[in-house]
Amino acid sequence: MKIINTFVPRLTAFKFHSKDELERNLDLWTDEKYLFTFFEKNEEYLAFFKVYTIKEAVLKTIKQARLIQEKLYEYVQDGTKNLDELFQNLDDNEYHERILSKQKSKQFWLRLYAIKIETNHYVITGGAIKLVHKMRQSELTIEEKQTIEKCRNYLLDNEVYDADFFYEFIL
Repeated sequence: MKIINTFVPRLTAFKFHSKDELERNLDLWTDEKYLFTFFEKNEEYLAFFKVYTIKEAVLKTIKQARLIQEKLYEYVQDGTKNLDELFQNLDDNEYHERILSKQKSKQFWLRLYAIKIETNHYVITGGAIKLVHKMRQSELTIEEKQTIEKCRNYLLDNEVYDADFFYEFIL
């Protein structure tokens, strides 16, 4: 398990394989072959989103992924933007601040999952195309929920509680 800086200041990402989780998800969400296979397996959920063909789902996903990239580039170019505007609590019923809170960034059905280190400092743990209402309704989102918990525990086990400790830890 490794944590690396991304192209966005104060946004880092776990790296489990050859790519970090931000890069891996953005690549998947713009890979037509992957998306066609994914939506063929999950075609039953598309009508809920008023998307009626696999081709339409693929094109919509690519468009939404590009919007995420554009938002992230805005954070790079505009030093006054705060990443807290991009993320919200993973649990919609959680309203209080907690140490290393689990977060999500939503763009239509695309989700980036992250841990909030402190205000305006995040580490991406994964992402998913979320076609179901609750995370427990899909194998993919169940895995992402387990991954974010595993990553949070990893940080806590290494006594990471704020940005100072976090950046010392990843050096």
